[in-house]
Amino acid sequence: MIISLYRYKALDIKGKHIRGYIEAPNEHTAFNILRERSIYPFKIKKTKIGLVRFIRNPIGKLPLRHILIFCQQMYIMLDSGIPLLQTLQSIYENTKYKYMKLIIKDVYIDLQKGISLSKSFEKHKSRLPHMFIEMVYAGETSGNLELSFKYLAEYYEREYMLKKKTINILLYPICVLILTISVVHFLVSYVTPHFMDIYTQSAEELPKATKILLNINRIMGRGRTILVLAIVLIVIFITSSKVQYQFHAFILNLPIIGEMLVKTITTRICTIMSMLLKSGISVIDSLEMSHDVIRNKKVKSELKIVQKKIDKGEDILQSFSSSKFFPLVFIQLLSAGVISGSMEQAFDGVAKFYEAELERDMERYIGLMEPILLIIVGIIVGFISYALVLPIYRLIEIL
Repeated sequence: MIISLYRYKALDIKGKHIRGYIEAPNEHTAFNILRERSIYPFKIKKTKIGLVRFIRNPIGKLPLRHILIFCQQMYIMLDSGIPLLQTLQSIYENTKYKYMKLIIKDVYIDLQKGISLSKSFEKHKSRLPHMFIEMVYAGETSGNLELSFKYLAEYYEREYMLKKKTINILLYPICVLILTISVVHFLVSYVTPHFMDIYTQSAEELPKATKILLNINRIMGRGRTILVLAIVLIVIFITSSKVQYQFHAFILNLPIIGEMLVKTITTRICTIMSMLLKSGISVIDSLEMSHDVIRNKKVKSELKIVQKKIDKGEDILQSFSSSKFFPLVFIQLLSAGVISGSMEQAFDGVAKFYEAELERDMERYIGLMEPILLIIVGIIVGFISYALVLPIYRLIEIL
């Protein structure tokens, strides 16, 4: 089914004029969806997804933080014995993110029509993660819906914290890199040309450092277009599927970044597996969902191999052991779970182990990174300053 974007003008329940955008397969469906939301459209027009419209009504998954908050609220209220419809109504009234409000309102209306919760959420699969919908379905089937939301809340909280930690560790070097590039660009492109006339008029032999700087200035002046085109071609090259697999495999083998990435991905896989197994989902289906969540092509391929081996009847520990991705510590911790017969606890234990490892690694690398980056920036800026000022001192000595 092709989903189009429609722009509408309407009246709300209080008679106020409102405008907005809605996704629907056709104009008639868009009209009916708006009426169900107590919105009365008098003009609906199909439109293209421009940049402004995309920002105002983004098409894509909901932000992780809002899904986390929703799952936490659902678990707390359902666990307290509050009926499902009343729970959704209460969450709707207290939710400020408008796209989440729209989904909750649609789900509330569907439940009143007799549609199941998972089927109603499935209508919004373009906005909600596939695993979220499957977990809700598992909770409905088992009769433990509040537990499903509890496990989802725990998983998304771990995901959210992991992302925050990753952003925190990358933020400092990225800011320093941008600042360094900006300073170098300013010195080479705007400061150096002012000194070039003085240097060229001088009959004195220029120092080697100054010659290197002048050559860099000429290259940057002439080759900016070539440099931009080269970057674009590299990006296109890397995003192609065949190269992407090799690139992802290469990243995993890098000394420090690769090690941390392996731990991060292993943590995610173990967290997902633990949550899904606790909910009564089979190992094969859990691996399938883990495969869908992980973005690294190399790891996705390894998970697919493990899944096929288990599907053929091979032992789960042996299947993971044959993979080249999973570390030895992972296999050792998992073997303890296989022996005890509690796979979900084994995966949960591995996830917690790697979370603690990542915490220590991030603190250590951040502590090492700050002085190293400052030294690098100092060397670059110092070299440029030295190359610019040294010939002037020589000219003063001659005069």
